[in-house]
Amino acid sequence: MPPAPPAEAPALPAPPLALPADLVVRLAGHDDDGREPPAPEALEGAVGGQEHEGDEAEAVDGAEDVDGVVGAVDEREVDEHDQEQGVGDADGDGLSNHVEFVVGSNAFAADSDADDLAEAVAASARVLPVAGATKPALSAPPAEAMVPQLHAPGEEAEVDFGELMAVIAGEVTKLWLFSLRLSCSGRACHRIFATQAQEAFLAGHIDAFERLQGVPFRIRYDNLKPAVARVLLGRERIESERFVCFRSHYGFDAFYCRPGKDGAHEKGGVEGDVGFFRRNHLVPVPTADSLVGLNEAVRAGDEEDLGRIIEGRRATIRTEFAAEQAFLQPLPGEVFDATVQLSARVDQKSRVPVRQCRYSVPTRLIGRRVEVRLGAEELTIFDKGRLVARHDRLVHRGEESLVLDHYLEALVRKPGALASSAPLGTARASGAFSADHEAYWAAARRALGDKAGTRALIAALLLERSLPATAVRAAMRAGVALGSFTDELVALAEVVGAPQARDHPRWPWTVEIGTLLLVPVLDAAPPVEAIGVAARSMSQQSHIRITEEHYRRALEAIASVASAR
Repeated sequence: MPPAPPAEAPALPAPPLALPADLVVRLAGHDDDGREPPAPEALEGAVGGQEHEGDEAEAVDGAEDVDGVVGAVDEREVDEHDQEQGVGDADGDGLSNHVEFVVGSNAFAADSDADDLAEAVAASARVLPVAGATKPALSAPPAEAMVPQLHAPGEEAEVDFGELMAVIAGEVTKLWLFSLRLSCSGRACHRIFATQAQEAFLAGHIDAFERLQGVPFRIRYDNLKPAVARVLLGRERIESERFVCFRSHYGFDAFYCRPGKDGAHEKGGVEGDVGFFRRNHLVPVPTADSLVGLNEAVRAGDEEDLGRIIEGRRATIRTEFAAEQAFLQPLPGEVFDATVQLSARVDQKSRVPVRQCRYSVPTRLIGRRVEVRLGAEELTIFDKGRLVARHDRLVHRGEESLVLDHYLEALVRKPGALASSAPLGTARASGAFSADHEAYWAAARRALGDKAGTRALIAALLLERSLPATAVRAAMRAGVALGSFTDELVALAEVVGAPQARDHPRWPWTVEIGTLLLVPVLDAAPPVEAIGVAARSMSQQSHIRITEEHYRRALEAIASVASAR
């Protein structure tokens, strides 16, 4: 009897098919009545023997590290093309064997059984072996951990700018709060600027170093343009040339944080300090006549914070800074020049345009090109190396800073232009054109007429170039009291002690002078003791020679001024 044929080994279940992460399975199925396609539960085991355990398949986007891949079923309505072609299930249950696979940007279709579908997927996508469950849960990425840091005394500081709003001269203005904070003690120095340009950036450092009386060894920054010309890969930076000179002058290193929000965590001390100071010292919106007054309040806030104890510490900031100060580097012998040098041409109205504002210069410079040194709070103008103008830096765009003294030579030729001139309005608003000027001008116009009286005022204003303003104002009061506005006697000198007799036929008296209150008009001034010294330099002399008549009238004028005080 022939031996029985060996029994066939039982068929092993097909291994679960691992689908790529970017695979989307579209089932093009519908029933003849136009109803929705069957739920995903009805599709269990349709592909490679996979079981979905009754839950809905989920689409996973952007998976990179895949230990197990989950196929996603995208339920779609049947398209019009399939309806026209009559694609459907042969058994009449409305489910088609047509399955469309989308892997990345590639689409594949199969119209047969699960084996054909598996071959289509394997031919078009990378198939990964899967061990265990066919649908593992993806773990959420862990939260970023922050590691507490310790800072040695004098080792490091952090710098940042913060934005704030303030009312300056009656106008709401956006300003910038500079903050330098020592990482060890928490001592911070603040200053408000109208800009965060390089001149303000450097000036903030200089002010902080002088207040700390030392320089830290390293300072952390974000990628501010005043310091960084270009951001490279990693921590590499191309620094601006001027900032490199500044660092070399004060001898500290720079550490640059990562760009964006991640970098803010690398200098969290100063980030928090800016917000703390703004909430505690600049709320509500501060009001001041100028940045000078506002920075006085800021400095008072810094002094107040020295008595604060930082959370988690036992001593005040003042106590901890006293221990840290000895570890700071000493200041260099010279202060770094933080100004920016510019060149500008003087316009027909004797103004220089700088950063959308205008500043006046003497009228003799009209049409010439001058050198401008722009600082964070002050602007100076030079002509061939000689200082010709100094202005406070303006805050608002389109503003003008006009000094009346710069236009006096032009006003001597055009006295009628003084009354309605913009420089006069600026001088009145600032107090430079005082009540003494107003009274002298009014009295001179009554006595001499508008034109001559205005010229007399201009002559008195010219004296302020060589004499203190208080001296000229006292001279004006004496002139009003004596009714003298001519070249004969506009002002005299204050006499100290009795006159000393001299053996001279024309000038028998030598008078010692102290602080000059009154001086003669230059054209009618008596000669000075030192030979070759012009009358304009008389304020620098200790004695002058006058006639007996001049001396008598000087005593009368001084007595009238003393009684008017």
